[in-house]
Amino acid sequence: MNIKKKIRIIIKRTVAMVLNKTGRVNARLKKGGVIILMFHKVDDKCDQLPLTVCPHIFDRILAEIKSRYEIVPLESLFDKSGNLIVSEEVKFAITFDDGYRDNYEQAFPMLKNHNAPATIYLSYGHMENELSFWYEKLTSGLQSTKQSYVDLEDLGSEKFSLETQEDRELATFRLNFWLKTYTDKERKVLLEAILERLQVDESSIVVSPMLTWGMVKEMQNNNINFGSHTISHPILSREDRKSIEKEVVESRRLLEKKTDLAFEGFAYPNGTIDDYNETVLEFARTTYQHSCTTTPGINYAGQDPHQLKRINVDPGMCSNENGDFIPDVFWAKVATLI
Repeated sequence: MNIKKKIRIIIKRTVAMVLNKTGRVNARLKKGGVIILMFHKVDDKCDQLPLTVCPHIFDRILAEIKSRYEIVPLESLFDKSGNLIVSEEVKFAITFDDGYRDNYEQAFPMLKNHNAPATIYLSYGHMENELSFWYEKLTSGLQSTKQSYVDLEDLGSEKFSLETQEDRELATFRLNFWLKTYTDKERKVLLEAILERLQVDESSIVVSPMLTWGMVKEMQNNNINFGSHTISHPILSREDRKSIEKEVVESRRLLEKKTDLAFEGFAYPNGTIDDYNETVLEFARTTYQHSCTTTPGINYAGQDPHQLKRINVDPGMCSNENGDFIPDVFWAKVATLI
């Protein structure tokens, strides 16, 4: 870790401590609202992209929240007209995107232990590893290649050194961002070309195992709700109207047919303001009760139920280099003060 990054981390932790100790965090949370936390993976294994939270950190987060506030099912926070119900006391909701198997193996037992409900947004096509997430294939390829560099300038990207671990992490970050600018079909072609130049084959690509339908059924009977996260996880704003309708509307039909459950919620893949548009919102509003973005913030009265804000919980959000939980940073983060 370079000195500039270390300084930024120290400043962030110091500011968080001051905000918490001086009552600024409590003052913000006393305004009420709904705080939706977003997780992806809960596992001890590291991830080159900030998707994985260690089990002991996840357990501590649940304990921290439960000691002060109520964790409720997100689906319970809407009235008959579909409007978000906001009380004077802030409420928390737990969500997971994608449907990784560690949600069942690691997170589920802790959720049960804390009697905490959660909602998992499933990408139908990736269930039981029928499809693999492109960013996991990219990350695995960059980590497993024996090449010292990869030249992608003719594809519209750049030439990346792969000499060090830091080089590979930078390449992962930049290529992940670059590939998101393409349609799903274009991205598949580009990813294939990248992996070919990295000289890696399918046998060396490692991807995370996904939930099985049996796990979904068991979890559904134990305080876990499910929503849709499309079929193939494209960046919806990059797709045409026909593809958007399939990913948003058809995904619900397929999921409900497979599980006999009602899928009332939706989460936009990637989920920033640039990743969905009016066409996507049109289908989301006519198909689901609510839809989640990845825009950070607290949801107050009047919030569009199809543009719900969420706080992304990533590995560096509330733990230090030794993996120790830092309550001050966590609470300052969920209060959207840092």
